[in-house]
Amino acid sequence: MSNVREGQGWTSSPKRLTLTQLNDFQPPPVGTDAPRSGNFHSDPELARQQGWPTAVAWALMPNAYVEELMLTAFGQFGLSNGAELNLAFTAPVYVDDQLTSHLRIRSVKNGPDGRDVVLDAWCENQHGNRVAIGDARVRLPVDAVR
Repeated sequence: MSNVREGQGWTSSPKRLTLTQLNDFQPPPVGTDAPRSGNFHSDPELARQQGWPTAVAWALMPNAYVEELMLTAFGQFGLSNGAELNLAFTAPVYVDDQLTSHLRIRSVKNGPDGRDVVLDAWCENQHGNRVAIGDARVRLPVDAVR
């Protein structure tokens, strides 16, 4: 990982968000073992009744896709050693949308304990609309940058 540099970037392959993934992502009601109940995240018809075109993804799903790209780019340090990800969700994500995650290094600072890498992070849908925007920070320890 000694070759990280400003401007370097990573892009994931597009991932189609399925209704099965939305249902699997949904936890049961707090404090119960009850089955998952229908809501606008898991029931396209209920979502349409509430004014949405179809089921709406959980906001943390684009977050998880960006985290996956952080692991691809930085290995274990993508989600450990003080790594951070801060995203703002800027548009709804719907069932059957295809999401692509992006990372681009904004800055690299060398320090006595390694490198501090600050990245721009975003996730966009198949229309090129950014549905989540923010930044990430990865700390690469000294032994990872030699």
